Amino acid sequence: MKKTTITWLLLGSIVTTFTLSCHRSEQYFSSRPSEQVSGDPLLISNLEVLCNYRGTHQGYVDQSWEDSAILKSELATPEDTEFMKNELKKNAALWGMEVPILGFVEDLSDPSSTYNAISYSSGKIYYGYYMYDKAKSKSPDNIVNAMILAHEYGHQLQYEYYLPSVFEVTNRAAELEADGFAGYYLRKPQGFNKREFSDIAAAYHFAAKIGDYDIEDEDHHGTPPSKENGCSLRFFIR
Repeated sequence: MKKTTITWLLLGSIVTTFTLSCHRSEQYFSSRPSEQVSGDPLLISNLEVLCNYRGTHQGYVDQSWEDSAILKSELATPEDTEFMKNELKKNAALWGMEVPILGFVEDLSDPSSTYNAISYSSGKIYYGYYMYDKAKSKSPDNIVNAMILAHEYGHQLQYEYYLPSVFEVTNRAAELEADGFAGYYLRKPQGFNKREFSDIAAAYHFAAKIGDYDIEDEDHHGTPPSKENGCSLRFFIR
């Protein structure tokens, strides 16, 4: 009886410790994301992944993703994960800022629901599995994913410097400015280092496909032509 009691006390202590660790980690993650580590300071921590997990078959990321989506610290292959890590580090170095935490979102129940990438003001970027796979299929050099990640890093610049300076009731100005940051990154030697305009065709065509004509909608990202121009015109700024 005494041995059983001790065992249950130990189990209770472990559960309590994990629960408190989740709570403290979430607060710490929001306030100082650049120091959140899990074997790799660039990737979202395993503890953060576990704290977002809700059972064996169902996870929860946040309100921006489906309830069945799961937060992960890696893409499907180590090569893809390394590619994204390196691109993120180059973005940070180009702008002289810290590297945000990078997480990946998968949804086995509804894969297409992760056709998204989100940059958070708390200093993290979540990137959908489906978005990555679709973008990777557009070109052998993976420039489309480089462009999308640079766009999301552009939002980190906006959070830091209170951009854009022009206020609009929709997201158009912020999204087009982030497209511009991405186009600039694709050209710079410290970035994706593309020298010819034709080399970024896959990127600006993809940007155009994300555009919309719901110009009155709060979530309006810009029309297809304006998104294509936002990415391509900034390419020519040296």
